[in-house]
Amino acid sequence: SLEKALWLANETECLARQYVCSLSTGATPTMLPSEEMDVMLAKFKTYGKQPSQLTSLSAFERAHAIEAPPQAGPGSAPATASQGAAAELPYLAERQKVIETCLKMNSMGINQGTSGNASRRVPGGFVITASGVPYEKMSAEQVVFMDLEGEYCGSYMP
Repeated sequence: SLEKALWLANETECLARQYVCSLSTGATPTMLPSEEMDVMLAKFKTYGKQPSQLTSLSAFERAHAIEAPPQAGPGSAPATASQGAAAELPYLAERQKVIETCLKMNSMGINQGTSGNASRRVPGGFVITASGVPYEKMSAEQVVFMDLEGEYCGSYMP
């Protein structure tokens, strides 16, 4: 699709910029041997993906997959002022601020695509961008709460 082609072009430009920056240090970047490159490609295939996106991995890719942090059990989500069917999303203002920060970082050229995370401290942990979700399409529900033990709450992986 056009959207995927634009994303790929953006990622390629970002990598080229990193390569040129590494050349400016005076050192020639070293290429990984083919075997190590295969392992890294398998890791990158799983990095930032939600569990539902990892259903068709080969045995090699599963062996080298990047594991997700543990998901918190039911009842461990941060408390809201009004529990019930229409309960407000905890830390809504903080989640929206994280999205605003990510969009600003993109506009400044600091970060591109889905490369990197932004977070904000909240009582009992922090809220952090979901992996693999483009900032331009991110909603407050996709900014994930993580507790201080490293477990996350919600449908999206940090």
